[in-house]
Amino acid sequence: MRGDIQKIFKETPHNKQVMMFTATLSGEIKNTCRLFMRNPTEVLIESEGKLTLHGLKQYYIDLKANEKIAKLIDLIDQLAFNQVIIFVNEVKYAIKLAEILNKNTIPSKAIHRDIPQAER
Repeated sequence: MRGDIQKIFKETPHNKQVMMFTATLSGEIKNTCRLFMRNPTEVLIESEGKLTLHGLKQYYIDLKANEKIAKLIDLIDQLAFNQVIIFVNEVKYAIKLAEILNKNTIPSKAIHRDIPQAER
């Protein structure tokens, strides 16, 4: 990741505004970023209450692994979502899920680390 950050900074105009947003950032990457920034400002949100998005609905259902996709499709149909972001922990699963959703007439796209940054 360090090399990716260095490449981005080196291949973009010198006189640019740089902003980074992340929930987690390692000390090593933070130090690498600071090498390329002028007068950086770090904003930390220490209170979980400040992270609340009003109007956001969150749902939690405890399911077995083999029940998850069917329940997801059912929820998307029942709740009439316009847009949904689904986070999964494996590239292979993201691809499989997108294929299944598309087969069930739910337009979807798997966006993951194996797709070149320019395409994402």
